[in-house]
Amino acid sequence: LREEQTGAAKNIIKEIRGTGLIQGIKFAEDVKVSDICAKCLENGLVVVSAADNVLRLLPPLTVTKEDIDEMITKLKSCL
Repeated sequence: LREEQTGAAKNIIKEIRGTGLIQGIKFAEDVKVSDICAKCLENGLVVVSAADNVLRLLPPLTVTKEDIDEMITKLKSCL
């Protein structure tokens, strides 16, 4: 996702941080992360908000590359 920050997402994503599979996406202050979480859930992607403007990604340890690719595609469509 770091490498694919383009277009509108590049303007609203301020930072991507984390270790291993646990990642956090920090958005601009004016972005409602709760709205992004709701859109993700509608698309079958379970994410968690942290603080006011951080979205947490916590995939299972058994995740595959294909799962990650699908997660990124769904997340990008929700932004």
